[in-house]
Order: sequence, then structure tokens, then C-alpha cells
Amino acid sequence: IKKAQKLGAVRRMAQAPSLAALDALSIAYPHSEPVIALLRQRTALAQVTPGRVYSLPPILLVGEGGVGKTAFAEAVARLLDLPTRRVDMGSNTASFMLSGSHPSWSSAKPGAVWALLHASASSGVMLVDEIDKAADSNYPPLGPLYTLLEPSSARNFADEYVEVEMDASHIIWIATCNDAEKIEPALRTRFREFVIEAPSEAQMHAVAHSVYRERRNHAAWGAVFPEQL
Repeated sequence: IKKAQKLGAVRRMAQAPSLAALDALSIAYPHSEPVIALLRQRTALAQVTPGRVYSLPPILLVGEGGVGKTAFAEAVARLLDLPTRRVDMGSNTASFMLSGSHPSWSSAKPGAVWALLHASASSGVMLVDEIDKAADSNYPPLGPLYTLLEPSSARNFADEYVEVEMDASHIIWIATCNDAEKIEPALRTRFREFVIEAPSEAQMHAVAHSVYRERRNHAAWGAVFPEQL
């Protein structure tokens, strides 16, 4: 709580990306154009919103493994220049990862939502990978999403460890899955769903170059490789 207080009462909100940045994203991920069209619509909407605040509905990217869903989601997060957390549901077996665990547990700690909001922005990006692979357990890992994906209830979200209400309604949620049919209908309807098809042979050229540039630019050893693949 002391760390939260040090951040102050005022946080910055997400701002709309430039049209040039969206054009670049479209070139790098041409097979994700339906999602980019939504980003463009929301950019236009931000222009007439007080403070030009940018927001997105929860997005679910559906497609076979290897079509670039996670890479595209990470590219969107970088485009928005916001704090980002990634949660892999394929390796989590309880709701503790998102919403924290009760202080009575010996290994208790806050969850990913609390950690994401410990930043200068209140509009962080939460990437939820492989949401269809969430395990069934006594503490369903997807349980907190029923509250967090609804703005009205997310405004009063309380991490189970900290037990202090916080406004999580400005978080931008992007989830990926291989099979949307495995997601509970009540949860699935909370997302704006997009099917990401495998890139065509022509599109794959742009995707490969985009992935190469990102790997090169963010790796310590990247400079020893040429700028172009």
C-alpha cells in the first residue's frame, strides 16, 4: 500500500497510437487486419473523447499455434506504450495468479492485476496467453476474469492478498487461444473475438521480417546481426 501511495493520486491514461504507427503494424502483421481495423476505429473515437483517452474492449485472438497471435498481441502492447504483464494460463492452475492469494497462506502474495497497476499508468495491458488451456481446479484460474472484464465491477476490484479496492476498469485485456469452444460461453461473450488465419505465402514474408526486427532490437546480441534478414 505504501508503494501505491508513492505513485500518487494521478496516473496517465492510454493515448491513441498514431495512424502511421497503425499503418506500420498493418504492414508487419497483414493477416491481423480485422483487429487493426478495431484499433483504427478506437483511435478515431479517442479524438472526440475528453482527454483523448484510448480504450479497447477485451480482445480474444483465436487461431492455430504458430500463426503469430502472441507476437501480434505483444506488438499491440508496445504500440500503446503501456505497462504490460503476461500471464500464461497453460502453466497456471489457480486464480491466485491474477487476483492474489489470501494472507493466511504461507506463500501468499498479490496477483498480476495489482502488480500491473503499480505503474505510472492506470491503463496497462494484460496479455492472457492460452486461455483455453486453463486447468480445472478448486480455484479456477479464469474465475477473476468474470469481474475484471466488466468495467462496472472492475472499478471495485480487490486483490485477495491486499484486500483494498482498486479501479481496474482501464486495463486493456488481450487473450489468445487455439480453440475458443473450450472457453465457458459466459466468459467468451465478454471478449471481442477475432479469428487469426495463418499468413499467406506473400504475408509470411512481412511477418518473418517483423519478428526478426523485434528479436534483433530487444536482444543484447542483436547488434551483431544485420538490420535486414
